Order: sequence, then C-alpha cells, then structure tokens
Amino acid sequence: MPPSLPPTIDAHTPVDTDRIVGRSALLGELRDLLRVKHYSIRTEQAYLAWAKRFILFHDKRHPNEMGGPEIAAFLTHLAVQRHVAASTQNQALNALVFLYKQLLRREDLQLGNVTPAKRPRRLPTVFDRSEVERVLSHMEGVYHLIALLLYGAGLRTLEALRLRIQDIEFERAQIVVRDGKGEKDRATLLPPGVVRPIREQMAVAQARHVIARIWPPGWARSTYPMLWSASTRTRHANGDGNACFRPAPRRLMSGRTRYGAITSANPRSSEPSRRR
Repeated sequence: MPPSLPPTIDAHTPVDTDRIVGRSALLGELRDLLRVKHYSIRTEQAYLAWAKRFILFHDKRHPNEMGGPEIAAFLTHLAVQRHVAASTQNQALNALVFLYKQLLRREDLQLGNVTPAKRPRRLPTVFDRSEVERVLSHMEGVYHLIALLLYGAGLRTLEALRLRIQDIEFERAQIVVRDGKGEKDRATLLPPGVVRPIREQMAVAQARHVIARIWPPGWARSTYPMLWSASTRTRHANGDGNACFRPAPRRLMSGRTRYGAITSANPRSSEPSRRR
C-alpha cells in the first residue's frame, strides 16, 4: 500500500492582479512600473486597486484629465462617506501620488484641501507569554509550525510561507530570509522550540519526494493532486529541488510568487493539463 501522509495546506495562494488590471492599458503600465521598481506583490495589489477605484469614482475619466482637486475629492469621500481608517486613506494617497508622479510624470501635482481620516489614539494590545502559549496550544500541524515561526523568529507571513530548507541553518541557529520586504535578505534567530517541528516537516517532505519518484504518476496525481506536477519526476531525476515539500516552478502568476517552501504544497495551477 502507498504510504499515507498528513494533510497539507496550499500555503501560497497567488495574488492575481490580472483581475484588477483587466484590459486597461494604464493599469498595465502601472503594474509594470511597480515591478520595475521591485515593489512587493501586496503593494502592487493595493496600488492597482486604489488606482482603479479612483478612476471608477470619477466615472472612468482618464487620470491625465484630472489632478489635485479630483484626488482630494476622492480622499475626502473615503474619510467622510466610507469612514475608512487613517492608514487606509494614507495608502490610497500614496497609491495616487505614485500614479501621478512616477507614471504620469505630474511633478506639479497639488492636492489641495483633503479631509484627513481621524486617527484615534489607542494603546497597543500585546499578548503576554501565557496568552501566546494558549493560542499556540489550539493549533496543530503546519499551522502550528507557521505560528511558531511568526512568533519565535519574527518572520512575516509570506516570509514564513516561502521558507526553504536551504534557508535554515541549524548549526548557526539562524534563519536566512531571502527576498523579504523590499527584496532585502536578512538573518534572524532560529528558536530552539521549532527545530524539532521543522525536522519533522522535512521528513514529511522527503516522503512526498519519494512518492513522486517511486509511485506511478497516475496514482500520485489522483491521490495527492496538490503534490504532483509534470516537472516533479524530471527535477528529482536531475537531483534538483531543496523544498521541504515537493519542488515547484519558480514562475507563476506573472513570476511574482516564489514557491518551493517548506509550508506549501504548491498550487493547482502547476498541475499538468487534463484535456481529453
């Protein structure tokens, strides 16, 4: 009988900005500029969404036909009518300033009078150690491992999801974060409490690699569809792949999402075509 494996999660749900851009040439140019300047995929998604909302708010007028007063009216609408938080209004402002000054080259842009969203003063809510332990005690499996990395190593969510075997240095007790925020690398501590769960996850990944090499493609594809792709057996034969799960293509969803993570089973879009 084929070995049974614990359930996995699709840790990398790609951010599809094609739905935001659609057939708009302007939004396409904005997306290209964001990528040339190496903005993160989350920033790309947010800036494109705000630019599109701004255009729709003014009845699909081209931004070249508008200026500071229209931007001020949109931002005021967000604060007065939509009651957005101050951080949300600032994000919309930054997106529109980028659109006008970086893409449209409108250096003379004057925003005029903008009604700012009210920024309340609140004390931050911080968990103590016992509360963190109670939260973690209700988690298990891959989710528990991700939460341990977020809390113990200070990783961001996407950094934890993209973590690979080669990024973990057990002897030095550190984790090397590759391609983090702003496409910057950094090193952080490897908490002693996650060493054993990470090694167990690596063993599970090794079992998946063995399945991909030994069992027939039809069985692997039907039993573990999230773990199989046409390139799996080829890359194993070449000795490639250092992921704690199965190897995965590097370019997907316009090449912005990096796979091969220890907490990801690779998305469905990498499966071979099933046309009959």
